[in-house]
Amino acid sequence: MKPLRIVTIIVVVLLLLGCFGGKPSVGEILNKTKAKYNDIKTFRGSAELDFKINQSEFNFTVYFAIKKPDKFRVEGDKFLTVSDGKNITVYDKRNKTVVKVFEYKGLRPEVDYGQYIQNLNESVVKLLGEEKVNGKDCYVLYVENMGAKTKIFIDKNDYIPLRFVTSLKNRTVSMTYKEFEINPELNDSVFKVS
Repeated sequence: MKPLRIVTIIVVVLLLLGCFGGKPSVGEILNKTKAKYNDIKTFRGSAELDFKINQSEFNFTVYFAIKKPDKFRVEGDKFLTVSDGKNITVYDKRNKTVVKVFEYKGLRPEVDYGQYIQNLNESVVKLLGEEKVNGKDCYVLYVENMGAKTKIFIDKNDYIPLRFVTSLKNRTVSMTYKEFEINPELNDSVFKVS
């Protein structure tokens, strides 16, 4: 066979593979998302939470820092919740008082997306398509569990969920990461009420 013909065949095969490679399966998306989460030691940022209950709507922004496996800080306008790995402290910022202290027993804050993804398997998840969140292309996954319907928007490049939208009866809750920094240096003083 002539060298030019071999090169032409190779180019055609590569083009066909590129055109017909298709989208990743739900299993591949979940595996990459879980692997990415497992590689992260710390993360911080901000998240916007939106609630719609019946005809009422409200939203707020929280700032968070998480040091796996057991330290976190979640701060809103009125409250601060921290875990130093031993205890969780809830602090009322308006009254400048500690509201509650209880032993840490594995509870993870809502902004720690790992709690949503680690237990998912491809048999209960559907790929709905693709959409943009904060200007980033995302896969949109759909999960239905005990009446709750959740859409998870996963960044196609970084495999980090950027948004969760959950509906149950007359309630809809969404959480959208506005800022997300992976593996920043987090001193243990961050996880104390100061």
